[in-house]
Amino acid sequence: MSRLQIIQVLETSDKDKSDDLYLNAIFRRFFSKLDLEGNEVTIQSIFLEGKQNYNSDEVIDQINSYTSMFNCWDDAPGKTVVIYFIDTDGVRLDYDPNSYFGNLVRFCNEKNFELVWFSKNSENVFLGLEPDQVSSKTEAAKQFLINNKIFDLDKNKLAKENLEVGCSNILTILSKYLKQK
Repeated sequence: MSRLQIIQVLETSDKDKSDDLYLNAIFRRFFSKLDLEGNEVTIQSIFLEGKQNYNSDEVIDQINSYTSMFNCWDDAPGKTVVIYFIDTDGVRLDYDPNSYFGNLVRFCNEKNFELVWFSKNSENVFLGLEPDQVSSKTEAAKQFLINNKIFDLDKNKLAKENLEVGCSNILTILSKYLKQK
């Protein structure tokens, strides 16, 4: 297998690690250990500090920096995949193409970036709750991991093609690049 770098661009801040915790659970539960623990796959995180920063100069500079560093260390350059992980916040399938979400979809398409969505949000997908029902997003994500709730999730709800509340396309996108267990 060739070398692969996944740059995960997360909507959250670097202080709130909830999305990062959920993603680590997804990687470990659904994808081959060899891919993640060998030297073939490298995962880097960029925190948007709010979804409105998806195309900021700082974010693009970080993406370019990770890509350059990944390819300069080895004789055999690898492939870099940029994946944005974003809550839809109630966006429907028939979303306005000129809305924030429409602009984000267009941006990712133009840059050949992938877009993983959580409808309506990661707490809704992983916990079945709204964010205001959770006192601490990070603490809720930690409890999700400690209690192995990843094994209770319906895999089909994580492999959707179209927006549907309580679901995501995360397995659909990641399976393009990683071998599922």
